[in-house]
Amino acid sequence: MRRLDWWKAWFRTVAKSVSNVAFYREVRLKRLSEGAGYMAVLLVLAWMLPFAVSFFLQVRTGLTAFGRGLRTHVPAGTAFEMKKGRLSASLAEPIVIRGDKTAFIFNTADSGLALAPDEVGVVIGPESIVQKSSPDRSKITAFASFPDFKTTKEGIETWLERYARWLVLLAALVVFSALAVILAAGTGLMVAFHAFIFWAILRLLKKHWHYKEACVVALYAATLPVVSRAIFAFAGVEAGMIPSALYWVLLGFILYDVYRGGTAHVQGQEAASRPGQDDRGAA
Repeated sequence: MRRLDWWKAWFRTVAKSVSNVAFYREVRLKRLSEGAGYMAVLLVLAWMLPFAVSFFLQVRTGLTAFGRGLRTHVPAGTAFEMKKGRLSASLAEPIVIRGDKTAFIFNTADSGLALAPDEVGVVIGPESIVQKSSPDRSKITAFASFPDFKTTKEGIETWLERYARWLVLLAALVVFSALAVILAAGTGLMVAFHAFIFWAILRLLKKHWHYKEACVVALYAATLPVVSRAIFAFAGVEAGMIPSALYWVLLGFILYDVYRGGTAHVQGQEAASRPGQDDRGAA
């Protein structure tokens, strides 16, 4: 029950942070760690969980398609060899599987087979793998650093049955760890920058906030840009300057509220609750 109450309170905070400027009259009194914890949960829900679902669905789909293609299009006993960064196979003909604007090509001969300009998919050649996710975006992975090996169709099937799940878990651990670091660092820098501008403008307006207070406000105000950027990203649409514009619009409303004295009663509460020297850091 306590956990349910916590989540209800958290979602109410999300709603207030994007819709209620008066909410920020109290937010500045929160601890910086509380704001960071709120943002961490938001990043997990807005980015990590959707990414995890998408990652595992794509990997599962890819492995299923690979296994089906291996069984259907590769003759029994086919041998594959990687030697000094060059892949070869005992196939009589290249493997070409085309769908609706998608294609998979396995071609270890120098016949020049490639994806059409409007196709996406994968091309495995003698010296590299080309992954094309959109007409103007592709990634090339060269075999130059690959270890030498020799296997057969049956060996690949056995290896997939034994180790594919562990390879997926390892890849997920690496990818999710990297994503967490990127999200934490990127969001932290974004919040610190906007908090500094927010704090500097307050100083010009003769509103003597501490920088830590500006950071706490900026953390909660980052809700809208973080969520909007995630929505654009998972929809496959370029967000452009929209999240940043939403951030500045909200901070602008908060600045105006502070300028017209909206935090006067909060300042009185702060002085009453913390007599003496303020230990939250100098401006």
